[in-house]
Amino acid sequence: MVLCCGPRFAGGARLKPASRRATAIGLVFINLTWAAGYPAAAIALRDIPPDLLTLLRLGVSALLLLPLLRLPAGARWDRRAVLPAIALGVLGFALPIYLQTLGLALSSPAMTAILVALEPLLTAVIAGVLLRQPLPPLRRAALLIALVGAWIIAGLPRPGHAGYVAGYVLLVLSLVCFATYNAFSARLTKRVPPMAAAGATLWVGFLAMIPLWLLLGAGLPRHVSVGPIAATAFLAIVGTGLAYVLWVAALDRMPAAEAAIYLYLQPVFGVLLSMALTGARPTLGFYAGATLVLLGVVLGAERSAGGGQPRAAEDTG
Repeated sequence: MVLCCGPRFAGGARLKPASRRATAIGLVFINLTWAAGYPAAAIALRDIPPDLLTLLRLGVSALLLLPLLRLPAGARWDRRAVLPAIALGVLGFALPIYLQTLGLALSSPAMTAILVALEPLLTAVIAGVLLRQPLPPLRRAALLIALVGAWIIAGLPRPGHAGYVAGYVLLVLSLVCFATYNAFSARLTKRVPPMAAAGATLWVGFLAMIPLWLLLGAGLPRHVSVGPIAATAFLAIVGTGLAYVLWVAALDRMPAAEAAIYLYLQPVFGVLLSMALTGARPTLGFYAGATLVLLGVVLGAERSAGGGQPRAAEDTG
């Protein structure tokens, strides 16, 4: 867990090169697991209802992260830590994961890919407007370049059948929730360590999902095959538990807009995983789109993109 070590970025210290590289490697791994999460969710949804899948995903990951709730000496769960954890748990886990899971079941794969690519832009906008985090011209350009690349990789999709509209709306709502979580999670990690913050928000998300599951009928599948079970385990252990510990740690160490640019790697990894599974060959559009995505990630990660200044503290209280 190298991302969780060392001085905190919010305190004003600039990341050392080795620490920056470790954070970047962690972000690449996170987005690889999240890219694999979309086909895994499709497999799990064959036998498991969306609300139950969300509940299992959050519950298993919360149990695994239970030991992380214990704080080191000098830190404590006071009102300034508990209230943000509750808000982020509901807004960053229970609500968006359920909306995303349901939206995936109602949308076309191509439009899902490009809608998900809007998350970095939404994160940058929310961080800039609500938290006054700077978004220099170079990073703005990086976000737009990578977005165009993701659109090309997805096959230049446009909104299709009217029946998909509900799915599109659900996905956009989930992205707004995720982007808000991305922008505001650093406020919680200023009170408690990133691992504890991830564990607490997952627990809140799991507990908040229980009444929603009950209200939706507490549906249980009559039969679950091996594939959906394995996919659910992957989503819970790797795609949620491990990935979000690393993600919260990364957001504690760099501006949300910079970390969010790495989210554009998901369409690239998604296509590569699909080719590995199906044996399909990459298209010219994939090469063009992937080049733009990688260019955007490199530009967004440049120190000059942030004007050479550390992230401004969002909360002085």
